[in-house]
Amino acid sequence: MSDAQIAQQILREWKDYGYRDDGVLVFDDENGRYLLLSVGWDGQKRFHYVAVHLHLKDGKFFIEWDNTPEGVALDLERVGVPKNRIVLAFYPLEHRRHGDYAPQ
Repeated sequence: MSDAQIAQQILREWKDYGYRDDGVLVFDDENGRYLLLSVGWDGQKRFHYVAVHLHLKDGKFFIEWDNTPEGVALDLERVGVPKNRIVLAFYPLEHRRHGDYAPQ
């Protein structure tokens, strides 16, 4: 399975799990961007936010944003992506250098 297919599969699973009615998938294969948006109404209040944003570049999965309960990094590991190909890009670089995942 290609990296793009992995990203799409994981986001589809999250949409099916927790964002059935209000989840919007955005796949930009040309630029390696994959997003799950949550869009809708909560009574009279409008919501529109990024639930997950993955960016494929330099042979790695950059997790630009992750608003899932468990973390998309664990999903990537479960499908066989090694930690050295996963970047927790929502943390500053100085924090990433001390973790188990790729710093950049």
